[in-house]
Amino acid sequence: MRAAAWFACVALSGLACATERLPPPPSAPQLQSSTDWIPPDLDAVVRVDVPRTRATLGPLADRLFFALIATWVSRSDDHATRELLAALVARSNAVWVGARPASRFELSDNVWVFRGRFRDVVPNTLRGAPAWKSPTDLGALIRRYERDETDRASPAVLYVQPERAVVGSRAEIDALERRIERGVRDRALQAPERGLVSLAARVEVVQREVQLRAPPIARVFEGAVSVEAIVERREPDLELTVDVRYADVGRAQQVAAAVTSVLREGAGEDSVKGAAEPQRFQLQSVERSVTLRIRFSAQELAALATL
Repeated sequence: MRAAAWFACVALSGLACATERLPPPPSAPQLQSSTDWIPPDLDAVVRVDVPRTRATLGPLADRLFFALIATWVSRSDDHATRELLAALVARSNAVWVGARPASRFELSDNVWVFRGRFRDVVPNTLRGAPAWKSPTDLGALIRRYERDETDRASPAVLYVQPERAVVGSRAEIDALERRIERGVRDRALQAPERGLVSLAARVEVVQREVQLRAPPIARVFEGAVSVEAIVERREPDLELTVDVRYADVGRAQQVAAAVTSVLREGAGEDSVKGAAEPQRFQLQSVERSVTLRIRFSAQELAALATL
């Protein structure tokens, strides 16, 4: 009888526990596109169509990527992380780089988003200096890796799933967690989804960077509300299109007139030079937007990349 009573108590206790509501498991991140991974606190976002850029620039494209990775991962003994990032680029069909630019790249907070095929690229145990911790499974086939004591711009957190990966610096960990794990969709910059390379940037950042290099040109961005740029293939050259949108039509017309005057002065009165330059530079003003198109060669880009 005592045994029967004990089993009855256990059974009733189990039923009582079963009637208590357990909290639901955390929902898996819902990410519809690659731009969903980019936090809103970044001031510039660049998108690279990797296959088309490789086809256009050849070996120069990979040299530029590898040079950027070497600068990004600043510790000389962090070979494993550099190799991992190179593998992500190699398997990507598009890469987005978001940044909060500082005086030097090594001080710039950043997030990189890779879209491609990564099922066998990232193992469960990652090497690196400093070492990566064991991954956390977030559901939806997303794993999160993190590590401590990194330099300001170096990779400190990694999210990876079979078709996307995102790597962020130390200061972007909270923003990425808010974006990816908590699903907060604050409006972020989005680079145009066309061209070999495209850019979207906050006006004040563009104006500041231009002011450091070419102060007279920085005045062009006074009164602007957005800046976008696209690099596209225009046989046999490349074409850079910069589109600046202003708060009012009057300011756009004023800038267009000033830039047109500068281009004419640069072309000069010489008929030979004057005939060539309009093909290199084209300016268009429509309502509140001013668009400048510049033709250049891959050789000119290669020379610029070595500076």
